[in-house]
Amino acid sequence: MSFSVSEHLCSLNVVSLIYLFIMLNVLRCQLTEFAELGSLKTYLQCPPSDLSDHCAVTVSMLLEFAVQIAHGLFYLHSQSFVHGDLAACNIMRTSPQQARSLVSY
Repeated sequence: MSFSVSEHLCSLNVVSLIYLFIMLNVLRCQLTEFAELGSLKTYLQCPPSDLSDHCAVTVSMLLEFAVQIAHGLFYLHSQSFVHGDLAACNIMRTSPQQARSLVSY
């Protein structure tokens, strides 16, 4: 069984989930929008010697990411969805200033 779920969860602070493939009641694959900047975990692990713009971590950016993640979780909870695995590897960066929660099933 497979189905499109894009119309169910729609928020600026949640990665768009496009498609799920479920076989024998087990999630086998999920397709999400592309987050070209990768995960928050990868971003936070940039070596201090890398002074490029894409690795410049500031306190104000971290606070903004925290607010965006909280908004994403608030939205998910308002849709009766509980995120089961909130971790930096499940927060995707879709732009330098945008962090979005990845929905995990």
